[in-house]
Amino acid sequence: MDILLLVILFLFVSTVIIWIAHSKTSKKEIQKRGLDPSIEETHEDHQSIEQITPWELKEIKSIPDTISNEILLNPRLKQTVQDIVRESKPNILKKATGKQLFEITFAPEILEGLKSGKYNLMDSNQIQGAKRAIARDHKGKLVGHGNLSKYKNLKGIATNALTVAVSQEHLQEIREELTTIKIGLESLKAIELDKHYALAEGALDYYQRVSSFYQETNTIPEKIQTELEQVYVQSLQSVRALIKMTNTFSYDIEKLKGSVFWKTEKQVNALISIAKEFEKVQKYQTQHFRNLMVFIKFCELSGEPDNVVVSNLTKINELIQENASVANKVIKEGKDYSGFFEAKLRTLGHISGQKSKMEEMLNFLEEITPKEEIKNTIPIPPRTMIIELVDGKVESLNKVSN
Repeated sequence: MDILLLVILFLFVSTVIIWIAHSKTSKKEIQKRGLDPSIEETHEDHQSIEQITPWELKEIKSIPDTISNEILLNPRLKQTVQDIVRESKPNILKKATGKQLFEITFAPEILEGLKSGKYNLMDSNQIQGAKRAIARDHKGKLVGHGNLSKYKNLKGIATNALTVAVSQEHLQEIREELTTIKIGLESLKAIELDKHYALAEGALDYYQRVSSFYQETNTIPEKIQTELEQVYVQSLQSVRALIKMTNTFSYDIEKLKGSVFWKTEKQVNALISIAKEFEKVQKYQTQHFRNLMVFIKFCELSGEPDNVVVSNLTKINELIQENASVANKVIKEGKDYSGFFEAKLRTLGHISGQKSKMEEMLNFLEEITPKEEIKNTIPIPPRTMIIELVDGKVESLNKVSN
């Protein structure tokens, strides 16, 4: 009997030890995978996680015809895209060789969150230590961080990828605009308005340096923002000075009308001279307004609050309208003078083709006067992008037309 009790006791103790050991192993396995040991892992849990993955990634054989443009890659965007592929296709990346193409399509709610303002494109400048191009929700809570290991959820990865992609696409627009400004300034080198040329060229040079800095860091530090504001103020000063200069041309034409001693050649040459000066001034205005448009784009990139961007836009657009109004007044004066000139020619009995030359010049001046308003231009987040990998590393990223 004693032996039987000892056997039963031995079996009971052994069972308890095995159960405890198994329990510890399970907990270690759960902790290793980063799960909460208080939550029982089930097949249904895996299914629900898969259903909320906010993107779909599939391998494709060739780039589709709907590709609109390549998105600039910087280290952050490259790493984020790499993380997305690793999260979605870990086994493929382990043995990846040569060129591979993947089509990534983001869930509609991610795009809607960016469009509606639930996720902001950039962090506010007021948030201490915040990084640019990281999305946050309407309560100010960050929904994306530096890399995959720090993400709390997959939605954060998707949002971060889109916000950085949009900021890089926006930067690409800025660079294209800077190229246009540079070409325009090259044509103005021979024009003697040194002060305004120097200001426009200086703004261009500074914007080029900021764009290069942003490409690498995705940040616009406070010091650079202050310097951008200074460049902005200088451009505004030039614009206002050129508007005043344009206004003087109306008085110059009035003086021609009141000339006591009439000489056909002299009168024609005088009007053409005014028109040429007017042309120079308006070309400079175009360059300064383009610089101001680039400033607005940098405001958007740096995460300036909407009311600040709108205030700056309103100020710039008011100056565009003022310039157009003053310029149109000069052109009207010129056309009135052209009619007055024709009547004079008939009175004096001259036959001349000079009037048509003047009208041609005046019509040209009307075309070059800046009139179009500047608007917010942050691109719409792309629903689908094409990822190109070479030997498992992100090589390029292309936007597919929405």
